[in-house]
Amino acid sequence: MPKISVIIPAYNAEKYISECLNSVLSQDFDDIEVLCVNDGSTDKTEEIIKSFNNSKVILINQKNIGASISRKNGLVKATGDYILFVDSDDILEEHALKLLYENAIKNKSDMVYFKYFEYDGKNKNPYIDSDYARCFPKVKNFDDFVFKAEDSPNAVLNKTCSLWSKLISHQLFKKYDDWFFPSKKETIIEDLPIHCQLHLRADRITFCDKFLYSYRYSSEDSILHKLRSSKESLGIFYTIDFVEKILTESKFIEKEDFFREFALFKISHLKVWFESIIEELKAEFFDRLKVSFGKLKVSVKMLKTVRYDNFIFYKTVLESSSLEEFKKKYSGTKLYLKKSFYKLIQNFV
Repeated sequence: MPKISVIIPAYNAEKYISECLNSVLSQDFDDIEVLCVNDGSTDKTEEIIKSFNNSKVILINQKNIGASISRKNGLVKATGDYILFVDSDDILEEHALKLLYENAIKNKSDMVYFKYFEYDGKNKNPYIDSDYARCFPKVKNFDDFVFKAEDSPNAVLNKTCSLWSKLISHQLFKKYDDWFFPSKKETIIEDLPIHCQLHLRADRITFCDKFLYSYRYSSEDSILHKLRSSKESLGIFYTIDFVEKILTESKFIEKEDFFREFALFKISHLKVWFESIIEELKAEFFDRLKVSFGKLKVSVKMLKTVRYDNFIFYKTVLESSSLEEFKKKYSGTKLYLKKSFYKLIQNFV
């Protein structure tokens, strides 16, 4: 039985899959299995995976059903003590598996977070929200620091939520049978609900304070751009509703700190999606937005924690009966969006 199962979902990944696999197989930690889930690729992805001819690499072929179900199918086949998901266009940094495993064993971790780079194919830039040290400014050494959800409300929703951003105990997965692995048509940002499930259910969470992963990003022909040009963008409401369900069932949303984080998450995410979708979809999105915001009871005092621009957006949506009315009102809120005015308001809240 290997110590770590690396699961790589791959769809038409011929451009990057070799670099990804090389970064995994060249690690100085070799007690691994690498499950490559070929998600119905129509290019040379399968051929390239087979060309590695390595006993550690296990090829799983399936019809195209999306990255989330691909990860689930890889998890079903995995036999390792720990699970690490890696996207087919990303790269593991040197010593990543060794450092993560050592941290997990030393601390008996259910989950180990780590820092990562944003990578454009040439440059690697530290991604700020992957630095969990910012959640615990008083901690000087994270080698033996253990925490859980109660200690880190902002890590549940408003830090990086990608499934590949953490080493996960296989035993934690085996404890539950309701992990959120949606089909590609059900939702968007599909990693977020399962990230919340993992974070809330883990008893021992640790942080490896090193950059161990490079996440490749590109604005060209991006999936998010396509989503924001189609009705699939409405899937963001499904995702947020499911996250609220998770928080409600676990009773975390009843705690003030967690509710504030959920309010920040809900308002900021929907604001970003509303502002970026194409004009033809804005009216329908606005109607859904108004209903969704109507369920969220944010007091004026929460202005200090929800941020002035998000609060004004939230408030203006609720006060508008249509998209046209919203546009007129929101265009006149520039004064409110000035930080100086926000600071003045804080004195009276």
